[in-house]
Amino acid sequence: MVSDLPKVFVGEVNCEEEQELCRQQGVRSYPTIRLYPLQSTGLSTVAMYSGYQRDAKSIRLWLYNFLPSAVEELTAETFAQVAQGPDAWLVDFYAPWCGHCHTFAPEFATVAQRLEGRVRCGKVNCDAERTVCQRAGVTAYPTVQWYRPATRQFRGQEITTQHADKIVTFVEDQLRHAARHDEL
Repeated sequence: MVSDLPKVFVGEVNCEEEQELCRQQGVRSYPTIRLYPLQSTGLSTVAMYSGYQRDAKSIRLWLYNFLPSAVEELTAETFAQVAQGPDAWLVDFYAPWCGHCHTFAPEFATVAQRLEGRVRCGKVNCDAERTVCQRAGVTAYPTVQWYRPATRQFRGQEITTQHADKIVTFVEDQLRHAARHDEL
């Protein structure tokens, strides 16, 4: 469930065997799912999972809210650097009310983590930045677009999959192609 996330460790405590620990931690019902951030002590910084769904996908989605992200939030002002700048970009266009966008967010965060240092990854809230999304040709959410360095175009190349491995493969192929082109 989290094997691809460095510094995230999963454990379990049997409260029937560890009654004192569970009492100290204020565990009153089972199962209880908690997140203890690194360097935290006691209960002051614990996050409690209160979601109804207790499947791996739902818990992973909740967990991503607490992890540092390599995904940059883009606005109309900062989006100019995507098309004009010297870096390759992968951009997720989303809407806060979109359920598919929430489901895709951890996948995109995984993509950003795997491509960090080679490609910049950003996201645009299309409710807040309607003009950016219209100019980029976004008509559905989530939409992921690939931008080559200094493309000078507002519309990127749309990526039609929402699977992290396939997105990373696509981007790595694009980077290899660009490197071969530069050698010529």
